[in-house]
Parts: sequence; C-alpha cells; structure tokens
Amino acid sequence: MDIYQGFGYRVILKSQPPGYSFKTKQYDQFQVIYVFSGALRFESEYQKVVLGEGGIALLPVLSRFRLSAGKMGYSGVGFVASSGSTPIEWAGSHAYAMQASSHAHMLGELMRKEIFSPGPAAVTILRGLGHALAWETISIAKAHRQWRLDTNWPHIIKSALDATCQTYMPVSEVLNSLPMTYRHACRIFSSRFGMSPKAYQMQQKIQNAKRLLAETSMKVTEIAMEIGFSSSQHFANTFKAHTGLSPTIWAKEYRRTHPTMFEFCFPEQRTYEL
Repeated sequence: MDIYQGFGYRVILKSQPPGYSFKTKQYDQFQVIYVFSGALRFESEYQKVVLGEGGIALLPVLSRFRLSAGKMGYSGVGFVASSGSTPIEWAGSHAYAMQASSHAHMLGELMRKEIFSPGPAAVTILRGLGHALAWETISIAKAHRQWRLDTNWPHIIKSALDATCQTYMPVSEVLNSLPMTYRHACRIFSSRFGMSPKAYQMQQKIQNAKRLLAETSMKVTEIAMEIGFSSSQHFANTFKAHTGLSPTIWAKEYRRTHPTMFEFCFPEQRTYEL
C-alpha cells in the first residue's frame, strides 16, 4: 500500500483481498475511494450497491457505512483527509456510492498513473488531484441526492408492490430491486401510507381475493393460487384473520346481500368449495 502524505491528507493505493470487510457507525475521517478493478460492496442506510471499475465511494466525516469485498477483492485509489483539516462540506453527511463522471474518472486515472509512475512533484500533484476528486465527488453526490429527493419514491414503491402482489415474490425481493436498502424503502413507504410494505401487499391480496370471490365462479383453491398463496389452507387462514370470515362464508354472505348481481353474473353458481 503506497501512501503519499502531506499536512492533513493522504493518498493511498488501495488493494483489499477477498473477504475484506470494514464497518463504522461514525467515521472519524473523510475519504473518497475510486475503484479501478475488482468489486467493492458498499452499504449505507440508504444504499446497497456493488462498485466496479469507475465506481466511487464518498465517505464523509461522521458518516455510517459498511465496505466489503467478495471473491475478487478490489483495487483503487483513496484520498483521505483528517477530520480537523476538512471543509465543512466534507463533514456530517451521509456516505454515498456512485459511478464516476467523466471528470471524476479522469482525475481518478491521473492519480492512479501518478502513484504507479511518480514524478519529482508527485506529492503536490496528488494532493491537488485528490482535492479536485473530492470536490467533484461531492458535486455528483449532491446532484444524485437532489434527484432522489425529487423522485416520488413512495408511489414508485407502491407501483412495484402492485405489480407483484399476485405473485409469490416476497416483499424483500421486490424492494431489493430499487436503488436503496430494504430498510430505507420500508421507512419511506410507511411514512407516506401509514403501513408497512408487507402489510400493504397482504391488504391488496385480500382485496383481490374478495373481488374474485364476488365476481367470478373460481373455487377457493383456484383463487389461492391466482393471488400468490402457497396453499388454499394458508389463504383461508389468512383471509379469515383479516376479515373474520372464511372465504366460503364470506362468499355466501356476499351472495346473500347482493343476490341480484350474483345471479345475473353466474345464474348456475350456487356453492363455493374450500
């Protein structure tokens, strides 16, 4: 690991082996990591991504995150500044991962080149390149965060749940397809709709079940399969827990209170089977 050090900063050639892991709840310095080979796994409260070639991790003072490397490990260059020598913009923010802009990519590659083939003014050059990369990365992160704030994430999450509510896909798998952590997606959804994504998904399944019981001649077993339950018994138990009635009794009550509508739609249908 080559280190070029000046007052309050360091430039490091980073090379972490497979299985590497680092976790902090309150980072005590500032660092920007530019990845030029391998894969760096980044996880914060808001993101969970894998950074490949050209990926950048922004790790401000006081931020909370976890870094790890899989079977490949990763190599990159890091610009590190001590907490006492950083501008206020470099502190008290969230860690963030992103793909390098063309400018950031150029700066990262120049730093890499200077480390591998240092000239007489390498320390001064690397210090300037490191500061430039830090400011460029912060600029990219701010733009990304604004996009995240402007995006209607609660309704995007809701749309994803609506699109998969009649499948066997669990909520965790649905939300993991979004560019944020499962926990953060749950928090965003709950704050907007007053229930967890899992509760919403089940609510939609029950509503679909009621519609099918009321508007079709499908058997309970068929409905269970249609809306993504593994068995008719699981569906029946869940339906009763939410409505107080079994699907069969609910259907009978619906027919009793809506006889004209039911007989018009299904004049020959008289019973439901469990």
